[in-house]
Amino acid sequence: NSNGRYTYYYNTDWYDELYKDYFFGQEHNISAQGGNDKASFYVSGRYYGQGGIYEKNADSYDSWNVRAKGDVKVTKWLKFGNNFEYNNVYYYNPLLNSRYGTVWHAIDNGSPIMSPMFNPDGTLTMAGAIGVGGLLYGNSCTQVGVIQTMGTTNFFAEQHNKMNYLASNVYAEYSDKFADAHDLKIMAGFNYEKSLTKTLTVKRNNLLYESAASI
Repeated sequence: NSNGRYTYYYNTDWYDELYKDYFFGQEHNISAQGGNDKASFYVSGRYYGQGGIYEKNADSYDSWNVRAKGDVKVTKWLKFGNNFEYNNVYYYNPLLNSRYGTVWHAIDNGSPIMSPMFNPDGTLTMAGAIGVGGLLYGNSCTQVGVIQTMGTTNFFAEQHNKMNYLASNVYAEYSDKFADAHDLKIMAGFNYEKSLTKTLTVKRNNLLYESAASI
């Protein structure tokens, strides 16, 4: 316009910009079992992965699961067994650096439908940077004649969540019969569980060194 600013009359579907039309997921399972009258075992494994629903800088989810169980009959009255389980989960989630917090809140409150994602020069509009564009490029935008800044490309955040779970139990079973009339059975065991969750979040607004382009 006469003030040197872009004027838009778009009809942008921000949720269409946000979400993929479809995403790829996969699941694989494998198992094996065997045994005889002295010993038996069962082992299974599973992988599940999902590419995420975001079109820009998509989130992702991966999980691995292993389960093993076995027992050995040492004598006719003594048996040892073990049950083992291991789970590993990883989730990546891109974040926004704005007062709106979530991308859905940012779209509803800061991205009017009359604004496009990009300016003619390829930079993000303010509406694009506040919401969907912020997932990919960080919350920064420009307008001809006036600079609108919610941070620069060094204003960045992403979240990585990783969870490991380990469980194992060992048990022994004793059984005997006395005088052909009395049965005695004793079971003793030990159970161990460990769960580790790790979350990494990175945020930086404005660099200490002006010559640095990004973090």
